[in-house]
Amino acid sequence: DGRRRRSASPAARHGAGRPPRRAEEPEALPPAGAIFRGRVVSIRPFGAFVALDGYRKHGLVHISQLAPRRVESVEEVLTEGQDVWVKVLPSEDPAKVSLSLRQVDQSTGADLGDEAPRRGRRNEAEAEDGAPRNADGSFAWGKLEPLERGGPEEEEEEEAAA
Repeated sequence: DGRRRRSASPAARHGAGRPPRRAEEPEALPPAGAIFRGRVVSIRPFGAFVALDGYRKHGLVHISQLAPRRVESVEEVLTEGQDVWVKVLPSEDPAKVSLSLRQVDQSTGADLGDEAPRRGRRNEAEAEDGAPRNADGSFAWGKLEPLERGGPEEEEEEEAAA
């Protein structure tokens, strides 16, 4: 079209008049063990993402951390937009925020601790695998006796080997 374009001055190209750009600082993450109020922003088959007050990053409440009972579907417990109390769990990946609903009283925000009732347990002395336990955590099977040798099957095997 015949018009000549003007290029920006060297000062404008290098950001004169603007504050210097800072390198992206890593986003602060909530400390493990802290309890926050949050809002459910997204529901997935494996859990729900919760936005925490005061943080940009969302945390994940895994389906196993929704309630002290077995949960088949996240929608049984949560809806999008619902306000909840969550506890920040320790995470192996420092970039991810893991959360729990079952460790926090949803009416008061009180910490129920790690010993919140677990799904599937019939009583406190029973392990997650269903095995009965003593108060010290050891198996409650009673005293084990050594096996006796020389049953009829072993005698047949010895004769066949001879």
